[in-house]
Amino acid sequence: MDSPKDQIPPPPGIIDALLAGFDAAASHVGLVLFPLVLDVWLWLGPHVRIRTLILAALNDVMAAQPASGENADLYTMMAQAWKDLAERINLFALLRTYPIGVPSLMAGRLPVETPFGAPLMTDLNSGLAAVVLWGLLLTLGLLAGALYFLLTARAALPADETAPLLREWLYASSQVFILTLLWVLGAAFLFLPLTMLATLMSVSMGVVGQFVLFLAGGAVLWMLIPLLFAAHGIFAHRLFVLHSIRYGVRIVRFTMPSTSLFFLSLFVISRGLDLLWGVPAETSWFTLVGILGHAFIATALLAASFIYYRRAGDWVQQVLNRMQAMRAA
Repeated sequence: MDSPKDQIPPPPGIIDALLAGFDAAASHVGLVLFPLVLDVWLWLGPHVRIRTLILAALNDVMAAQPASGENADLYTMMAQAWKDLAERINLFALLRTYPIGVPSLMAGRLPVETPFGAPLMTDLNSGLAAVVLWGLLLTLGLLAGALYFLLTARAALPADETAPLLREWLYASSQVFILTLLWVLGAAFLFLPLTMLATLMSVSMGVVGQFVLFLAGGAVLWMLIPLLFAAHGIFAHRLFVLHSIRYGVRIVRFTMPSTSLFFLSLFVISRGLDLLWGVPAETSWFTLVGILGHAFIATALLAASFIYYRRAGDWVQQVLNRMQAMRAA
């Protein structure tokens, strides 16, 4: 009789999933258009800024701070950082939404120059207009992200029967909005207090406080690992968002070492190549090469995550069936 160890199949392979993801992206190269079009728009298209609003708010804050004192230099440095950021902020970058969204290289760079010179700049001076545009762009970003994820899941996990694309997109979009709301509420209850604590400890305890917060941040990230597959069930199995989260947590719980290594591989590949794609200057047409490379790699890695998710789920189910059979025997 085989031992229980012999009856359990090996977990899904990381390399195999990555290779399959690249094959899926190469076979459905049209998916690359999603991140490609977004990045070209953020680079060469018009920019909508809120520079006037940011500087006005910053002046009010600085006016309330003492001109000299223990933290005067810190306030000055923070003010200068906000001024530099105000020059680069482009509201169209909100089209890159999280956790579901179209990947973007330029949303992180926030370019202000192009090979044609400075892009067309529009500076909003109305807070209401900025809020309305903010909501509109986030909505469009989530809808585009849901479609991108859905099409990538279809390419990576071909099924014998699929519902009409429009129906699946509308369903997936509704679940994505719910998931985004859950993430926002979770961040508000978890990361907002942590950020406030980080500011206080950095000012009062210096390096020691920063080290303690680094450890606390690492612990929080470790607790969030089971949620890495929270959204995949929406697109791979058409699950309701809470069922998708529960199913994803079960997969990660049974495959924690390999799944952690898999996502670490995705992070290293993505961030490492992003450094390469970001080498050309904003004014160089070689930036277009980086945009193309980023679009393909991001699509391939997303496809690989769906493939690994399906294989890991099948493996967990096999393990559970074997364990149940062994108990029955």
